[in-house]
Amino acid sequence: AKLSQISTAAECQKACTDHGTGCDGFVWEMSGTCVLSDLKNDLPMMVIQEGLIAGMPCCRPGVKHNASQVRDCPENALDTEVTTNAGLRDVPNVKSAYKCQEVCTETAACGAFSWDPGAHRCSLKQLAPTETAKVMAKAGFVSGLPCGCRATPENALWPASDVERFTMPLPRGQTTAKPGSLLCLALMVPYSYEAGLLVMQYRQHVGIFSCDEYQVYSSQAMVLAPGLETRKVLTSQKCEVGGEFK
Repeated sequence: AKLSQISTAAECQKACTDHGTGCDGFVWEMSGTCVLSDLKNDLPMMVIQEGLIAGMPCCRPGVKHNASQVRDCPENALDTEVTTNAGLRDVPNVKSAYKCQEVCTETAACGAFSWDPGAHRCSLKQLAPTETAKVMAKAGFVSGLPCGCRATPENALWPASDVERFTMPLPRGQTTAKPGSLLCLALMVPYSYEAGLLVMQYRQHVGIFSCDEYQVYSSQAMVLAPGLETRKVLTSQKCEVGGEFK
């Protein structure tokens, strides 16, 4: 199906979700066109194409989801710890945040988790369907929700204040900075030609990647190349046309 006058990708995703099991994926064009697709239980083939945003429908309560949706895992929140109204248990000797998320997913009563990298401890927490977890900044900790379609919109992890919401996350330096060293940053538009340009520079160690430390930010957390990941900033990266150089 093809819809017109759809103003945002989020609205297109909602249309796909509301369409029922006949829509397994969507593509939104900046012209306002929203294309709904039936994948016939196949895994989607994603390619970068400027001006398009593609995705999967949101979870549909009471609907049996296909394998690709069940395996889908919500993005984890870096440098955060979550608290809920009721804890569950701590699991020791968990070596990564992804493993902690896996443990949470396999525990039916687990609605959220926080992973302590220093202690390798995975703290599982209960989360009621209408409950929103409290998110607190904590360096090194990683928090998130279980994979699959268990989390509700109310469960989404979101900063509590505008200060936290719009504060750019710190870059991840490997060592203590030396006097006179240089930190270089880049802000990348996701799913655009900028991704390919940054990957090329990264592989050739030029541009920001020739600096002592570097960090790439974007409105999406993405793995661009082995060892090169974007850090997410909570902004659409859109602005009004105007100003001195319009």
